[in-house]
Amino acid sequence: MNSQWMNINNFYAKGSDLWFLEQNPASSLFQKLDWYTHFILNKSLEHKSQKAGDKIEKIVFKSNLSLNFTDAGKVQAKPILIPSRKWLPCEWLVLLSTYNEKAWIEQIQEQSKNLKAYRLRIFVKSSTEAESLQKKLNLGPDSNLTFVTEI
Repeated sequence: MNSQWMNINNFYAKGSDLWFLEQNPASSLFQKLDWYTHFILNKSLEHKSQKAGDKIEKIVFKSNLSLNFTDAGKVQAKPILIPSRKWLPCEWLVLLSTYNEKAWIEQIQEQSKNLKAYRLRIFVKSSTEAESLQKKLNLGPDSNLTFVTEI
């Protein structure tokens, strides 16, 4: 696995298929990327899952089925995957939930595997977060990681 660091001013350079970013509209990185994507990032955070109807929930409950219903507007821990070729020099932008190292490692590994993406750009707040992720990510020898830090 090859890793490199990128200056915040050069983050828009080509070279990565999959970008990872925290779902944090207050972050300067989020705001810059939101501008480049015509505010699609903020719009994606406003998406609310539909709630199953009361009749369906009663039927499922009476049938002893185990289906998970989500409340409309509930924050999901699952990442938001945005096709971004139109606005950014990458195929996909993945918005991850608030930084949690273990969850981020799992999601980065899962998304890169599922999308068969080996050139990744990971946007983090600090070099400490980047160094920790770099040590713990297990993506294989063909992977190329680029870290962009806000600080």
